Amino acid sequence: GQVGDSFVTGYVFESNSTIPIPNATVSGGGNSTLTNSDGVFNLTVPGGSDYNLVSIKTGYNTNITTINTTVGKTTYQNLTMGKFYGFTGPNATMLGYVKDNSTNASIANAIISVDGLNTLSNATGNYSLIISEGTYFIAAVKSGYYNFIDNFTITENQNLSFIIDMTPIEIGVAGNG
Repeated sequence: GQVGDSFVTGYVFESNSTIPIPNATVSGGGNSTLTNSDGVFNLTVPGGSDYNLVSIKTGYNTNITTINTTVGKTTYQNLTMGKFYGFTGPNATMLGYVKDNSTNASIANAIISVDGLNTLSNATGNYSLIISEGTYFIAAVKSGYYNFIDNFTITENQNLSFIIDMTPIEIGVAGNG
């Protein structure tokens, strides 16, 4: 790590159990990692800030947990993820693209998650998801960017256009956590 960094470590478990979830993506502070076979993750983030820690894995509901970090210290945070059993009800389509909000450049291979349904943005930053009508949280993660989290409502048969603006992490700028 560098001066000013903080560390985040913990386990990702299935809800209401100590069953580990291996290969879940855990993202925070512009960095992402995968959990190991025991469900353990370790992240280095710029210290002294609050972050939305996001865990994503196909087949599980996305977890979004706010953490507080202290420079030079380790924050311990376990995460739980319930099994995702799919959407019920009338379908709707969510589509859009992911872009860098400082350059407007498209961002490829960002992970986009609505509940437990996940997809990657393509080479031109575009994505689409077929979901049921309702109100949901959306999360997008990509190394080098702060996690994007928002909510939206979609109605039956609606084609909802949703642009995801991601903020890049500034590397090596003092006091910018």
